[in-house]
Amino acid sequence: MARRALDTASAFDEPGATPPEAFTLGAGARCYALASISLYRPQLFWGGLLATIAIPFLLVVKVLHHG
Repeated sequence: MARRALDTASAFDEPGATPPEAFTLGAGARCYALASISLYRPQLFWGGLLATIAIPFLLVVKVLHHG
């Protein structure tokens, strides 16, 4: 589903285009949203991915450091 969402999102010329019916609800909508963000706002996508990994790591370091 992720590959199809990425292919569909990249086929549209405008980022605000209405997604097909298969990508309007549930997991399909989430896949399409991530695909759209990764194509049209790559800095936001990679920054969010980095933050998803870094924040829990930094919290663990803080807890272990301060005991």
